[in-house]
Amino acid sequence: LVVRTYPNPFTDQVYFHFVSPVSGNAVFEIYDFTGRKIQELRKPNVVAYQDNLIQYLVPRTSQRQIMYRIAIGPYSAKGVLISPGK
Repeated sequence: LVVRTYPNPFTDQVYFHFVSPVSGNAVFEIYDFTGRKIQELRKPNVVAYQDNLIQYLVPRTSQRQIMYRIAIGPYSAKGVLISPGK
């Protein structure tokens, strides 16, 4: 599972661009810097080896460092997004 995020550092939105080695439903989990889940996003019907894009609008209350995890079938990836100046 290959995931690119941009922009990073982010402002009020983040784009997740990903390619999965398997087809299925993608689940994105967004966490604050303490590890508390903020939100869960879903992208149904992801097709293996096709480009996918999800836009995430960051809530004002969460505009600090945030972590994400994406999972599709047995594959997952995680990362950290940083807000500039925070």
